[in-house]
Amino acid sequence: MTAAGIGRRPLRTSLLTAMDFKSNPMLHRVSRLLALVTNRVLNGDMRFQALPGPMTIFADGVDFAAFEEFSSGVTLRNLRTADDQYALLSDPAFRAQFIKDMGGFMMNGLWNRRFDEAVIIDCPDSSVVGRTFEDLSRERGQHPAEVFLDLAATWRDKLRWYTVVGNHRPDIVVDLLASPAPTSASPTPEPTCAVWPTTTSGCAR
Repeated sequence: MTAAGIGRRPLRTSLLTAMDFKSNPMLHRVSRLLALVTNRVLNGDMRFQALPGPMTIFADGVDFAAFEEFSSGVTLRNLRTADDQYALLSDPAFRAQFIKDMGGFMMNGLWNRRFDEAVIIDCPDSSVVGRTFEDLSRERGQHPAEVFLDLAATWRDKLRWYTVVGNHRPDIVVDLLASPAPTSASPTPEPTCAVWPTTTSGCAR
């Protein structure tokens, strides 16, 4: 209601992004509806930024900020040293909880917790480069998250991987960019990426 302009000058309100998140595929509709009602019904001035390409997150080993979105990931991230973090990956109780935390359909947070969609792009073991954790899990008879834990425990931050967290459906991206709510976007439809934790700024590749 802060952006509403009923009886007063509307306060310009900007949302960071309107995105089609894999973790919540209906959220983009809520963002657009909220802006539409605020601007047309409540005489407001709400705007959002729509990214014109897929949102891709890169990570090294367990250095992945989205792990803070679930309990076992918080336990891992709260450990003070990398040695402690990687040692925890071999603990049976932690592994069981981590794999359990990957379940479900509607997820809170940015990431949809689907290791089967994540792709390995660099590793001292060249046989896994370019493959998904799902592909490796079928070979090894393991859950994709279990494959991740094994590889991360072995190669630590030398295991580099990425996953697409949003704007994976081109038709929805077009709808977001064409939304009647005022938007801003980069002029070229290139993939948007972020590298955590060193930077969260978007970049084109």
